[in-house]
Amino acid sequence: GNLRPIFEPIIWAFKPYKVGGTIADNALLHGVGAYNLDAVKFYFGQPDNIFHCPIGTHDKGLHEAQKPVKLIEALIEMSTLRGHVILDPFAGSGTTGLAARNTDRDFILIEKSEAHVATINSRLNAPHQTKII
Repeated sequence: GNLRPIFEPIIWAFKPYKVGGTIADNALLHGVGAYNLDAVKFYFGQPDNIFHCPIGTHDKGLHEAQKPVKLIEALIEMSTLRGHVILDPFAGSGTTGLAARNTDRDFILIEKSEAHVATINSRLNAPHQTKII
């Protein structure tokens, strides 16, 4: 059988700042660059390098690498502002689209599997989808 991971690392990557620039300069200029501590506290209670996010009832069974909506909402709110555009080039079951919509962000989803595109459309068009906290 397959072993299920007990954790999945998240890589936080961004392009380099201008020579002599800092995270603080970028945050002051664009409002982003450092993570949003208030969002971390809201979603996870205490700031930490490890986020504990249980899988909800709607967070499984649609894709082999499906993530909890709450986790993706937290990551979006930690690193972007309302109205920003979120890009997911491997959309899978559409969790990023749901999380982006729930946090007032626009989104672009890319998925090559027609079956997964059908799942995404079903999830995004379902009338019962509401913000999951």
